[in-house]
Amino acid sequence: ALSLKLSRNNLLSDTQYGFRSARSTADVLTVISHRISESLDKGFLSRAIARDISKAFDKVWHKGLLHKISSYGITGNVFSIIKSFLSDRLIRVVVDGQKSEACNINAGVPQGSILGPTLFLLRFMERA
Repeated sequence: ALSLKLSRNNLLSDTQYGFRSARSTADVLTVISHRISESLDKGFLSRAIARDISKAFDKVWHKGLLHKISSYGITGNVFSIIKSFLSDRLIRVVVDGQKSEACNINAGVPQGSILGPTLFLLRFMERA
């Protein structure tokens, strides 16, 4: 429901390739190579900047994400489900069989979840 709403309302940038259906990082490499070739053919200098955000999924602040989601007009049941999905999450560490006390988590999107990549995109993208 969330991905469909994002696609129908053109909320994702056309230049967003990662974490999107029918697109891959290989596609973006083809686009970049083509643009560089075109630029060089015209005698222009080309530059590229790449950025890797360390532990990016772990650093998504829940309140900021929910605010961003509502700013995109995602409300009602979809918003409530996402809010519930992020609420009351706990973490416990086990070392040598010893369990720590459970701690609340107020940041991070659940890795390995279907929603995780989409929620990450929503938090950090700008309107298309």
